[in-house]
Amino acid sequence: METVIDRNIRSLIGAGNLRERMRAETRRIPLRAMTRIVSRNSAIEAAWQLLTEKAWPAMTMAEVASLAGISRQTLYKEFGSRDGLAEAYVLRFLDGFLFLIREETDAHPDDPRAAIRMGFGRFLSLAFADPLVQRGIEDSDQQAQLLRLLTTDGGKIYRHATDGLTEIFTTAWEDIDHESARIAADGLVRLAISNIELRSGSPESIATDLAHLFAPYIEAALAGSAESDDGIAAGD
Repeated sequence: METVIDRNIRSLIGAGNLRERMRAETRRIPLRAMTRIVSRNSAIEAAWQLLTEKAWPAMTMAEVASLAGISRQTLYKEFGSRDGLAEAYVLRFLDGFLFLIREETDAHPDDPRAAIRMGFGRFLSLAFADPLVQRGIEDSDQQAQLLRLLTTDGGKIYRHATDGLTEIFTTAWEDIDHESARIAADGLVRLAISNIELRSGSPESIATDLAHLFAPYIEAALAGSAESDDGIAAGD
């Protein structure tokens, strides 16, 4: 039976609201592109389902294709390789992460500490329960592949998360300059991923530590921007 946390994770990687997104996308995307989107989303959901049953090294592309209802040729054309599918899975997962952070910055526009603590707490709770992360902790072969994906080959993943988080910060806190937002986003992403790999504490304690470390920096950047604006106004 699917648990509440399973449903949350499915939502985090995009499977939970797949039908709603497909309906919306159908209205504005050509049929060929829509077919590709459906195939891609179906493959990522199939990978999630298989990962609840077996480790990544034991999962075959043929199994993913069969469960997704697409051909192996289509699967390889879309993702290129197993590593390409893994990267797409993680990128989709990070889209869920960015969605949660955006929700919390919208809910706490005047409180960066609460936004970071709540957003990262929610994300880490789901991340620790994700089958790819769980099996990466339990299985040394999968852990090696996951670590390689997130470190040696992880430039695209880090950029995706850092760029997204930077945009969220500059939108939520309009007074923060882009470089300060980027520095905070980069540090938060690196530490969050590191804590997922190490699982060094509870989601709540890790999120509290991240907020304690980064909120003062963001608040100082916001205050500095406000003081600069006041100085310009006074000069006028």
